[in-house]
Amino acid sequence: MRDRYELFLGDRRVGTVVSSEQDFPSLWGTLELDPELSTSSASDATRMREFLALNLESTRLVDRDGETYESEKLAEVNRKLESFNDLIEADWLLIDAKGNRLPILCPILHHPNELVWRWRF
Repeated sequence: MRDRYELFLGDRRVGTVVSSEQDFPSLWGTLELDPELSTSSASDATRMREFLALNLESTRLVDRDGETYESEKLAEVNRKLESFNDLIEADWLLIDAKGNRLPILCPILHHPNELVWRWRF
């Protein structure tokens, strides 16, 4: 059974997650971004989109690490991610259909619309 969740960072809805597989301690699924997040010009939405893009790029480069060029680009992306530590360490939540608030660590994004997460205990 595929569980469906709403992904939140604090009070900001990020999107809808549908779980697909798990291999303890990691779970993964698909992410559909909230349309409002995708189109909003609000500064917090813009910053969230920047963070999500860097998160995704970091994972892409890790998956290809080993080439000098990619390693240098990964180091650059990681430096940029440092300015988003507040988002990385923030209260990420999955909310299920019953309204249960399930804390998770910052999810890791993969192409094209996949994410991996771990429960925060």
